[in-house]
Amino acid sequence: MKVCENFYSSTSDPCKICVPVNDLSLEQVVVLSQPMKQWTIEKVASELKKILDPVIVTKFVEQQIDGRSLGLLTTDLLMTHMGLALGPALKVVDFVQSMRKLQESQQASVGAGEARVP
Repeated sequence: MKVCENFYSSTSDPCKICVPVNDLSLEQVVVLSQPMKQWTIEKVASELKKILDPVIVTKFVEQQIDGRSLGLLTTDLLMTHMGLALGPALKVVDFVQSMRKLQESQQASVGAGEARVP
């Protein structure tokens, strides 16, 4: 985890780490602190509870879906093999795509910031 370079600074200008991307909530920032591929089954369940009914989330735990598995799921797999209705399946796929985009943009901004450090 990165520490803000302005943490002890007298300036009020936020660093690139502090600037919110798409008005991220604190929960989303915590999500981004670890790549989705490294999420445990419990972490996946915790994040999916934010967008799905808990009964549906238990299916992910029963099927031992961790972060790597979550990234491989398609709408078809979710509906056919996990028995999800179309709506929840689309929400999961959209969530995965959103997490990928957020993590890519975070890596790009952190990487750009690190490149400028002498």
